[in-house]
Amino acid sequence: MNATAALDRQALIDRLDELRNEGAISATEHAELLEHFDSMQRDLREEMARLEPEYSRRLRDDGQPAADHWLTEVAETLGRHYGEATRRLTQRLSAVTGVTH
Repeated sequence: MNATAALDRQALIDRLDELRNEGAISATEHAELLEHFDSMQRDLREEMARLEPEYSRRLRDDGQPAADHWLTEVAETLGRHYGEATRRLTQRLSAVTGVTH
């Protein structure tokens, strides 16, 4: 984990702690949200490692504008995927549903 990711994770932990202390989320939800974040970070690192050779090939063969365009499309698809997964998780939170766990 790089320094930025570690800071982002710590900021998330701090905010989740605040929400839990305020009663907005349960301890279980706190753990689920943190695991979701950690899982996304792992998946993104793996995805970036997988994409790097293809990006390098496109950069070499097609030029930077085409390679960047391809990468933008891939990033948008990944963003939608992870955004939807996060939305599904947060829609189950007691703060959203009104049902305490």
